[in-house]
Amino acid sequence: MSTNPIGSITTKPTLPASNSEAQTTTSPATPTKVSVKPPLERPFSLSLPPEESVAQTVVKNIDESNKETEKLTKKSADEAKLQEILQEQQAQDQLLNGPGPGKV
Repeated sequence: MSTNPIGSITTKPTLPASNSEAQTTTSPATPTKVSVKPPLERPFSLSLPPEESVAQTVVKNIDESNKETEKLTKKSADEAKLQEILQEQQAQDQLLNGPGPGKV
């Protein structure tokens, strides 16, 4: 068992003789601290799909509307042409075959 009080130091530290000696002994004892960089993280905004601007959304909607309009216009033009051909054929049939049994 020790006879020294609990809070006391049993050995006295030795002091260096000169300042130059003190610097050389303390330099290796305190290594230079290397700053630790945090791991690279992908920003949240990059993980989301890019947002379209309002102008791009409007242009996209207009393009889709134009395509639909063009398709419907072409369809109605085809129907009108078919109706015209049908009327021409009925007129030719009437001229060639007469009015038919139901007409006078």
